[in-house]
Amino acid sequence: MSSSPRIIVGTHVWNQKEAVLNCLASLMALDDSPRQIIVVDNASTDGAFEAIQSRYPAVQIVTHPQNLGSAEGVNALIRHAIQERSDYLFVVDPAGTVEPEALRKLIRLLEENPRLGAVSPSVQDAEKPGRVCFDENVTGRFCLLRMEAVKHVGFFDPYYFVHFEDEDWFLRLQNAGYSTQVAPQAKVRFRPSQAVGFEATDFRYYRTRNGLTFLKKYGQRGAFSFFLEQGFSKLSLLGLWDFLRQKRGRRNFERREEQKSSLQETGMKNNLLVRIARSVRFHLKQALGRPLSIRVYVNWNIGDELIASPAYLALKEKYPKAVLSAHVRYPELLKGNPYVDFINTNGEREDLLIDLHREIRNEPRMRCVPRFAGVSTWSEPRVYLAEEEKRAARKKWGVDDKMLAVAVCPESQWFSRRWEREKWIELVDYFLNHSARVFVLGKEGESLPRGIDLVGKTSLREAAALLSQCRLFVSSDSGPLHLALAVGTPSVGLFGPLNPDFLMARRSSFIPVWSEVECRGCWSDARMKYRDHCPKIVPDCMTSISVPRVIQACETLLSGVTQKISASTRQDP
Repeated sequence: MSSSPRIIVGTHVWNQKEAVLNCLASLMALDDSPRQIIVVDNASTDGAFEAIQSRYPAVQIVTHPQNLGSAEGVNALIRHAIQERSDYLFVVDPAGTVEPEALRKLIRLLEENPRLGAVSPSVQDAEKPGRVCFDENVTGRFCLLRMEAVKHVGFFDPYYFVHFEDEDWFLRLQNAGYSTQVAPQAKVRFRPSQAVGFEATDFRYYRTRNGLTFLKKYGQRGAFSFFLEQGFSKLSLLGLWDFLRQKRGRRNFERREEQKSSLQETGMKNNLLVRIARSVRFHLKQALGRPLSIRVYVNWNIGDELIASPAYLALKEKYPKAVLSAHVRYPELLKGNPYVDFINTNGEREDLLIDLHREIRNEPRMRCVPRFAGVSTWSEPRVYLAEEEKRAARKKWGVDDKMLAVAVCPESQWFSRRWEREKWIELVDYFLNHSARVFVLGKEGESLPRGIDLVGKTSLREAAALLSQCRLFVSSDSGPLHLALAVGTPSVGLFGPLNPDFLMARRSSFIPVWSEVECRGCWSDARMKYRDHCPKIVPDCMTSISVPRVIQACETLLSGVTQKISASTRQDP
């Protein structure tokens, strides 16, 4: 080799303590130059993290707050390799041990062939001598990746969670003009019994769902025969069902139990006998004309609770004599609501329990939530503010009718929904140059060096009252955007991975701004909450939104133009 390449060696582990310790021992014995070794811990609970720290203190450990799957395990290694400006990334399954000369042989292949994007060693079954695993195909469990190719192709697709994420990535690699190869002279020993996925109870589920997804994505035939190969187990049938309804990412097999526990914590029992008794009471009271006791359960995020808030009016219209109670996370949003009789009270025996902490994938919330509530009419979300609250806001922050008061919220709970800080500053400077008073709102995080800093300094009701007195609000997709619309403030929303039509009804006082990119729609994947977890190496759904486009949308609202702005959804020239 003409020069010494920069190499990162990494593995990702989930509850494989003994396996990963053996794997690290083999990595420490590799016979070429020293390198950085990284372990991504996918929220192990078997003491793997502590054992690695104790035995191999020089190994760097990246921890995930929850099990994000094998695809995200590799992606975390890729992000680290990019940060360290590495030339190559050697991904090793913790259930394998690498022979001392294997990495050197793999590197030589990539150095000799610039169009070779990934190379795998020959994977020998350590439990069945003489048997070769993976049929001598390139595998994501053991592969040396050329980082130049990775930057071109992007991350592993986290929607697979586990199984088929590497097949998908290698096919994308080949479509980008790179080749792959297996190096028989480089060997690793693999123990399937210690690997995640081979003996797991959910193996058939992910194999079925992801295999069908992979075949459909690339237009390959044989989906039916592939499904038959998986067998008619309960998990394979569940995988088929989730494939048909386009369920991606991690499958929480305990979700129903968790939902049951969540309801029980509120004092609401929801087992079969309780549901039968509740139904009998409901129909008897209706027949006798007696007032019904109805409880609405949401207990969600600010935006989600506001989206569901029209249900209270609709239920009162359908059941005028009903006593309506709500169980929510943000009771402040329901203060002053004339259609809600009780908030977060426990112990009542309701005749009708309506769970609105629900959604249907790929269906607008305004369409499915009324069905969940059992109503036929639906209005826009609204927060009811008293005149006293509005007067207090005007007095506290010096707002009057002659002033151009503008509020912005740079923060968003999900990292993938945030606009660059420099652009927020440029936007605020634009308003300040036009003699506006700019308020910077938010629950937490770093404020802007411009405007009046109110980040973390207002209650939810105070923020709502202040927003009601502003001429304009600008925010990325966040709870405060829903709040501003609920108090009638003209608003510009910046959207990256989310299509706003799924959560917000179009209206004359609201202009959504976004850029069309192929991957829009990843908003439903919970992993997007975390920093730098975009599948693209360089995320562009938010960065491609320019300041002039946002200013144009703001000027449209400030000028009083009320027609729908379809042009705001176009990309910049």
